[in-house]
Formats: sequence, C-alpha cells, structure tokens
Amino acid sequence: MARRYASLLEEMGKGPHSEVLPNPDAEVVFARAREGEPIACRVVEEFTRYLALALVSIVAVLDPEMIVLGGGVSESADVFRDRLVELCSPVLQVMPRVEVSRLGVDAGVMGAVALALHNTLAAHPRILILDQPTAGIDVGTKEEIYAFLHELAADGAALILISDDPEELARVCDRVLVMRKGRIVRELTGPSSLEILASVTAEY
Repeated sequence: MARRYASLLEEMGKGPHSEVLPNPDAEVVFARAREGEPIACRVVEEFTRYLALALVSIVAVLDPEMIVLGGGVSESADVFRDRLVELCSPVLQVMPRVEVSRLGVDAGVMGAVALALHNTLAAHPRILILDQPTAGIDVGTKEEIYAFLHELAADGAALILISDDPEELARVCDRVLVMRKGRIVRELTGPSSLEILASVTAEY
C-alpha cells in the first residue's frame, strides 16, 4: 500500500519515491486517508476492493458466521470496514458479521479465537464444546489459549475438547475418552502423562 501510494505521488510530480515516503508504512496511508487526502483515499479504495474480492471468494466456500479483521489492518479498520461491507453485501446471500480484533498487530489466530470465545461467553454457557481449538497455531499462542481454557474451567464452565493431539489432551483435560468409529474404546481419568496418552491414542 505504501509503495503504491508513493508511486502515485511520484507520478503526479510530488517528488521522488524516496523523498515522498522514505519509510513505506501502510499506517501512514490509512492515517492520510482518514484525513481525507485524495491519493491516500484512492489507495485505500483499491485495497478495500481487492480485500472484498478475496472475502467474497472465502465466504462462498466456507460460509463463516463472522470475519475477524486482525493484525496491522485492525488498527485502521475504521477507514475501510463500512466500505468493505458495502462492497461484499450485494454479492453475498448472507453477509457475515465483520468484527475487529482488539489485539491489534498481535492478533493473529489468537485474535479470532479470543473474539469467538468472548462472544460465546457473553451468553454465560454452562457447557462449551471446542473442536480442535489450536489446530495450525504456533506454540506461543497455544499457551495463551490453554491458559484461557483453564480460567474458564476455574470459573465453573464445563469444557468438552475434541482433539487428536495427545499433548493438548494432557495439558487441558482431566478425563479423556478415546473414540473409534463412533464408539468409546478407552477412558482415562485424572492427570494423564503425555507418554500414556500418546501410547493409548496410537493403539486406535
């Protein structure tokens, strides 16, 4: 975005690329668009249109109930979110909610998970079912999610965790049911070591 912005300024005779924007940063473009600067607004519009095309394709395949804007763009979502919804809505039969992560540049997947859990917990559920909640997530973020799940359990929520990760089961669960072809074939209760879980799950 920043290079596109600087390139347009250079084309309009505003000066060489290195002088117009010596340190390319999308936040600069968003900030100038927020102030109404025409070229910055043009670049943000281009960005929003490309994002809308991508989201329409994703929604058509996955049909999500909610889209979370995380990472760096979450801090500037006020500039383009309404326009994004405006572009996507006429194309989609059902427009999913577009939420903004409160975790900013540190959002990543954790932003989506935290926001989803936050919205779920607003209803104060007594039972929470989580299906592979840490699949594809880095180790650091997994630790945050595990801590969050332990807090929920400490507050009285019953957690049902569906997972094929022995380490995850050992970290989170105090009772493990091993299933095969829809039937319970083994039960482990109390603290279970990773080695025991790994050997049991490997059998099935």
